[in-house]
Amino acid sequence: MSTYVFGDVHGRAEALRALLKRIDFGPSDMAFFVGDLVNVGQHSAEVLRTVSGLGDQATTVLGNHDLHMLAVLLGGQSMRSKDTFQDVIDAPDRAKLVDWLLTQPLATQSGDALIVHAGVLPEWDVASTLSIAKDIETALQNDPASLFKTMYGNEPAKWHEGLDADDRLRIGINALTRTRVIADTGHLEFKFKGMYADIPSGHSPWFELTSIKTPLFFGHWSALGLKKYDNAFALDSGAAWGRELSCVRLDDGQVFQEKVRV
Repeated sequence: MSTYVFGDVHGRAEALRALLKRIDFGPSDMAFFVGDLVNVGQHSAEVLRTVSGLGDQATTVLGNHDLHMLAVLLGGQSMRSKDTFQDVIDAPDRAKLVDWLLTQPLATQSGDALIVHAGVLPEWDVASTLSIAKDIETALQNDPASLFKTMYGNEPAKWHEGLDADDRLRIGINALTRTRVIADTGHLEFKFKGMYADIPSGHSPWFELTSIKTPLFFGHWSALGLKKYDNAFALDSGAAWGRELSCVRLDDGQVFQEKVRV
């Protein structure tokens, strides 16, 4: 039995199938995905079928693109001109794919490893990360339309325990699915998407501010590429942009990659 964590797939179904074949993924193996299964690439529906088809062997955390697609499907949000998940909207098995996606977490663990799409806030430990993620998951499953009405927006940008319910869910979603850098004041900053060397003064990558010492696996930040920073593993190696789809085997840290063909 081996356990793998996969980077952002972004609709690259051919690369995903090839990578699963490359690692000889078998009936006793487990797969975790760091989110953003959909969008940018042209085969989001097939990616969802492939991952959901692994049954109990696969879990994905939800990324910002996954949540945006769900908001379009269930919350009345409009598609953007650059969105590429029309194949999910048109899919004969759309309801099945959406229902499966709604069961997926926003943070999860494999052993002591914590898996999220984007990051965590400095104020959170593992327990609080999983707790706020669970609150979002419950809201998403019980009343997705209401959640999506309040999901969009950058405020509040700083965590504190006195936040009301909607603000707590919004900053939780933003931290887990959108964060890259955090200002020295503790505020989330969403404009910066560049390379590590170009992080602006007065800001730090979220993984240098966390007190969590166990292994952390995340995606979202494609400019970092495949990179390990102390206990944090960046896994978005740019499949969205025609680079590689990557996964790491937790048992021994071995990395596997598949070139995306666009």
